[in-house]
Formats: sequence, structure tokens, C-alpha cells
Amino acid sequence: MRTVGSLLKNAREEKGLGLSCVAQTTKIKEKFLIALEESYWAALPNLPIAAGFVKSYAQNVGVDTNLALALLRRDFTSVSVSEFKSQEMPVSGRFVWTPKATVAASFLGTLLLVGGYLFRQYYLFVAPPSLSVETKPQGERFLISGKTLPSATVEVNKRPVLLEKDGAFSIVIDREEVGNKIEVKAVSRSGKSTIVEKVAQ
Repeated sequence: MRTVGSLLKNAREEKGLGLSCVAQTTKIKEKFLIALEESYWAALPNLPIAAGFVKSYAQNVGVDTNLALALLRRDFTSVSVSEFKSQEMPVSGRFVWTPKATVAASFLGTLLLVGGYLFRQYYLFVAPPSLSVETKPQGERFLISGKTLPSATVEVNKRPVLLEKDGAFSIVIDREEVGNKIEVKAVSRSGKSTIVEKVAQ
């Protein structure tokens, strides 16, 4: 049975025109031209828009517009909504977005998000903890403060230091205990450590 799609496609091929050429002339996207030629109605918004596409396409390839529109109305209205949902783009055609593609894209996006989160957690577990340290002399004492991972443990000159919930810490040490060097060590749960040394002045 002759369809509007086969009518337009045959006329285009007889004129030696490619889809890209017709798309450029008619200002219709190639995916819609393919949908018309393959009778893939699910890819078209509605009958009035499809009719506009067919009229423009027919005029471009020299097909009687009345005949093309008559075939379109017959073909388009004979396909039910349920059939629209079950239609698949022919293998020979180009990609047209479908509900299945939406589901696949959503699944892939979720998979990437979960994978990225797990990778970040693994990296934070195996990597040495970040550690920033500031020292301020206060007479015969030093105020040592800084920040690291909340899950890490911190020692200042081998003295354990209590961390805040956000990983911040501070401690005051006598100059006599410090000597010439202040060493701050942060150790992660995986045993990786970061050491920052400051000269006591």
C-alpha cells in the first residue's frame, strides 16, 4: 500500500535530493522528515503540524499536495495512541527520542551519580587527609589551630587533640614543650597521614 511517506521518499530520490538538502530548503528537521518517510507518527507532534510538514515537503519535491495530504490523513488517523507508543524507529532510520530512550538516559544518569558518589567516598577513605595549620605565639605559649577531615585524628607534637564536628581544632602549648619545631599530624581512618611542620619562632 502506498503511503505518504513512500510517495515523498520516492519523489525525493528521483530528484536526487538528500534529506539534508530537503531539510535545509523546507526548514524541517531531518528527524521529522525521516519520521514522515517511515510513517513513524509517534515522532510527530500532531496532525496539523504533520500536515504542514507534508505540504512543504511535497512542494519541494514536486508532489501533488492534495494527494499527499489525503494520504497523510488516511495514514495518520489509522494509527491509535497505543500503536504510537509501541512503534519503534526503523533500524535504517536515524535516532528519534522515545520513552525508552528517556528511561535509559535516566538510568544512566542515576548510575553515574551513584558511581561518582561511591568513588568520592572511596577516594576520601584511601587518600591522606587534608590538613591546614596556623600558629600564633602568645607570650610563652603557642596557639595552634587548623582544620582537617572530621573523621581523622590529630596530634600536635604527639599530643592528641580533640576535633570539632567540622574538623576544626585548636590547642595551646608552652614554648618549652614545643622546642624548635611544631609538628601537626592528621591520620585518616584508612591509616593515611598528612604532616605539617612549622618552625617555632
